[in-house]
Amino acid sequence: MELRRLAMVNWHLFDAEDIEVRGNFGILGENRSGKSTILDMAQVVLCGASRTYLRLNAVAGEGGRGRSSSKRTVLGYCLGALGEGETRRTEAVTYIALGFADSDGLSPPVTIGLAIEARSAEATETILGRFVVIGKQLTTADFTEERSDGRYASAWDDVKARITAQVGGANFINHREKAIDFVREYMRRLVPSLPSAEQNASALLKAIVNAMSLNQGYSATEFVRRFILEDNKIRIGELRSSIETYRGVSATITKLRRKLDALKDLRGHVTAYADSLNRKALEDWLSRRARWLAARAANHSMREEIAAAKRAIAAEQEDKDIAIEGIREAKQEIEKLNEAIAAHAAKTGRVEWSYNLKRIMDQGEMMTTGIRARRQSAS
Repeated sequence: MELRRLAMVNWHLFDAEDIEVRGNFGILGENRSGKSTILDMAQVVLCGASRTYLRLNAVAGEGGRGRSSSKRTVLGYCLGALGEGETRRTEAVTYIALGFADSDGLSPPVTIGLAIEARSAEATETILGRFVVIGKQLTTADFTEERSDGRYASAWDDVKARITAQVGGANFINHREKAIDFVREYMRRLVPSLPSAEQNASALLKAIVNAMSLNQGYSATEFVRRFILEDNKIRIGELRSSIETYRGVSATITKLRRKLDALKDLRGHVTAYADSLNRKALEDWLSRRARWLAARAANHSMREEIAAAKRAIAAEQEDKDIAIEGIREAKQEIEKLNEAIAAHAAKTGRVEWSYNLKRIMDQGEMMTTGIRARRQSAS
């Protein structure tokens, strides 16, 4: 994530100012032109206005009198301190914010900032909010409103409502009570590769403040000791104990590495055995599937033959039924013809004629039989 925007509302001599930046940049200007004001704004935001870490740029001190005479405070910046007790504002709602963007475009933009309330009648400022906004780079337009007589800072509740409506409640995170929680929150968003534990957040704040306080003339060793390392006197006994512990841990690590190498070899064998079992199971499955497919094909063929036979039987039965029906109809027709013949014979006397003819033929046969008998007896 890279710094892309600085937004200030009611911060020292800036009533409402947006500054867009990109890459490596510098702040140039004449004395008392506001360079330290901008650096101090960034420091206050990054520190969450925590007095534990803040060291506002004393080298620029009011009146240019140097470090020892600097009296810069967050309250003074909010009220626009001019020196000798004079201020541009008797009370103010101040908004300061830093906007960040991912140069690769992989993560959404992030804005971190503070909402501060200050009054000249009070000794210290009041932190209204320490916020982290995900998904938008805020500008002074998000913190102000236009009125008929000019542009003014909006009430904090109105600002919260507007921003939440734009990015959603889950993307507006406010750590008003504890600055260190605010720092840990923006660490998770801006430098996700670093652990965001409280100790790491404290070390980051110390490094940020020391880098921005414009101290000069330290050697590399002195700079690391003074600004990077925690204050901790070396205790020889503890150091020896730590060395022994390190040696023991190193030996344990060596043993574990050997065991790990052995486990890697074993894993290779297990993997090869598992692959062999998988291949055997696959072959068995393919063989069984082939048999199943063959059986399914044979079953399908048999079903088709049975269906064809059933169709043939049905066709023969249909022909048989038609033949039987034809025979029945023929018998009925014959019966009707016989009845018609009998009726016709009855009407024409054919029956009686047939009877007389049969009687005459029977008598003729008897006579013929008698004649033959006489001939035989005569001979």
